[in-house]
Amino acid sequence: MLLRRLLLPAWNVAEFKDLPIPFACVGTDIGNGTGVVYGKGDLAAAVRASMSVPGAFAPIRLDDKLIVDGGIFNNVPIDVVLSKGATRIIVVDVSSPLASEEKLGSSFAIARQMLDMLMQQRTAAMLATMKDGDVLIKPRLATVSSAGFDKVAVAIADGESAANEQVDALGSLALSDDDYTTFVE
Repeated sequence: MLLRRLLLPAWNVAEFKDLPIPFACVGTDIGNGTGVVYGKGDLAAAVRASMSVPGAFAPIRLDDKLIVDGGIFNNVPIDVVLSKGATRIIVVDVSSPLASEEKLGSSFAIARQMLDMLMQQRTAAMLATMKDGDVLIKPRLATVSSAGFDKVAVAIADGESAANEQVDALGSLALSDDDYTTFVE
């Protein structure tokens, strides 16, 4: 309900590209292991489905598919933003580091490690497609996992620090005050 309430101002937007900042989100069809891109329809349902972290949130049935977190299949969807027409991109890679051997004492930990390994391989392949002028922000999330909802403040601080390290590269992408005013109006 909270997510639907937060997205209420955009309730009548049929295609997410028509939002003030064009948007798309990715999900993973857990039934067949493929990625799904949402760019139209029920925005709140698409966003909720795309963040259905297995073990933390139940999957969402959307368009006759059982959808979990898009990061399972495509954690850094560079291909999606390029297909939508982006020419310069800012990538925030929040993938988790692999756990040390000492933390692999349960079958759940082993399964999580295997998933993280597969996600890292896919992420590396996506990051390899970045071009000159694109910006990579990589927060140091050593103490925050993808299900670390209790560490939001730490994750935000890590993200701000990583973004500040890229301030010069980000500045080259900034709009002038006049262009920004025109953009948001």
